[in-house]
Amino acid sequence: MRLLDTGARHTLARVLAVACIVAALLVWWHRRKAIAVVIAADLDAVTAGGSTRLEATVLRKRDRSKLDVAQCKFSWSTAAGSIAGSGASVEWKAPTDPTASVRVSVRAECDDREAKSRISLAAEEPKVPVGGFAGGNNRDPSAVTVRIPAVTTKPEQRHEGRGDAPIIDEIVVEKTQLCKGEDNLITVKSHDPKGTDDAWIHTVIDGNLGASLPLNYVTSTTKRMISVASKDGLSITFAEVPHVTVLDCVTPYIVEVGYSLVPNTEDMFHFEIRVTPKGGARPFEVCSYEWDFGDETGLSTQTKWTDHSYLERPQVGLESTFLIKAKLLPCDGSGSISGRTALNLRNMYAAQKEFKKISGLIIIPDPRYPERGPDDVVRQNARIRTFEQDPVRVTKITYRDTIPSVGPDPQEAVDVSVSSFLGRETVGREWITVAVSFDMKQNPSWIMRQYTFEGKTSAGERVYGSYTLMAPPKLDRETSEKVLDPEMKERIQTAMRLLNKKQVTDEDMLDLQRQGKLPWKDPTDRKPAVPPPGFVQPNTPAIAPPKPEPPAPPPAASGGGGPSKPR
Repeated sequence: MRLLDTGARHTLARVLAVACIVAALLVWWHRRKAIAVVIAADLDAVTAGGSTRLEATVLRKRDRSKLDVAQCKFSWSTAAGSIAGSGASVEWKAPTDPTASVRVSVRAECDDREAKSRISLAAEEPKVPVGGFAGGNNRDPSAVTVRIPAVTTKPEQRHEGRGDAPIIDEIVVEKTQLCKGEDNLITVKSHDPKGTDDAWIHTVIDGNLGASLPLNYVTSTTKRMISVASKDGLSITFAEVPHVTVLDCVTPYIVEVGYSLVPNTEDMFHFEIRVTPKGGARPFEVCSYEWDFGDETGLSTQTKWTDHSYLERPQVGLESTFLIKAKLLPCDGSGSISGRTALNLRNMYAAQKEFKKISGLIIIPDPRYPERGPDDVVRQNARIRTFEQDPVRVTKITYRDTIPSVGPDPQEAVDVSVSSFLGRETVGREWITVAVSFDMKQNPSWIMRQYTFEGKTSAGERVYGSYTLMAPPKLDRETSEKVLDPEMKERIQTAMRLLNKKQVTDEDMLDLQRQGKLPWKDPTDRKPAVPPPGFVQPNTPAIAPPKPEPPAPPPAASGGGGPSKPR
């Protein structure tokens, strides 16, 4: 056998290299032209015999970008029900037969490219009668399954404690079958057997306060309990949430609505939305958000966050529960998705009046944080009102200062003229704004001044309220830590310029981030800054380097199984 000479081997290698390049280009060209089609459905619009809109979106496989559907021809088919319309968007009418197995398919032809997709309803066990869409019954991110309508049950219940325990009349379960990760609205209706304290019984569902709450389900085996306590808390009724079947299916998107109390406010909450694709679904591009705050008010925003106040809610009974809903409208015009959460608020003013016979004044700081001016005067407004139908009379106002240089305890109470402080002697349901201030030059170590308001209602009940003015920290080059991180320094300077402030807080910067005016930055994703040689933060004592530790003695020998002892 003759071996190839060196020149022939080089020629063969070049031919193979060119062939590999040509093959790679062909694969790239094929992938570049490849497309995929995804079907979105309006998950909240279907009942047996009803209809819903199906929307097809065509994507380029190479980068998941959208293709203009006007360039494509669509062919729809269904195993049950009927299709109305043509093109990328059609109406599908569900069959009236609750046991029908439904599969809807679409084929998209775009120039010389073709792609297929389908929506499959649950055909395997467990059989699900047609009711409304709820998510997929397989791992296909475009698949959906049908939802069981709400059911109402009168539960078995047991009572513990002393006295007349509340009676649970019924438990309403929104869905008895759903996909893993979906939420399910559970509503408990109960009453006080005496007929006098219905507004004051206390309901807990699966460890969460409130009589109507959406619960998240990931398994069918979890036992969820309900407890309803009497007004005095001495008797409790227990029941179990009716069984809910969690199907082996995937809902394409999980929409979470989170909330937190806005600092230094009363009943002002910040809401924010997070969308998590499941089962390989593409990211959901949102163009607008429609909010329902559960108190007959709503809002439409372009951002995934908003703030809302519940301070003006009617305070009747022990608690108020609000079901907050958010509907996310996509940019491509396909079906929307939604999320919800429940907010339970203790009605402190109603409870104070019922249990302590005290009518509380509502006092809100405005702005939320006191401001210290260049003249060293701390200023803030106090907004004051009452929930009483008739104005209440304020008969006494006092304040106590806390000054550490004088003593650790608050100083003696100082009386204040009611008419000079409020400008009147009564407080009604309309807000009164009072300017409050303290001159720090009088005593630089002053920390806070707490005001106390006392009075009577028209019915003779006690009126009480309190408000505290606190000294904000003084920020200057001598007492503040220097910002060493160049990136953080640039962000602070940008925020100061946008807000036209000489000082900004973390909250100011977070608000700018949410508005898109300041780039998002994870505070934990920051390299520690290296200070210049010899730099020491203000008011930080110099620390000598630690002395080296003496070498440890060698371990002592051990003659047996016990611990060794030093010699």
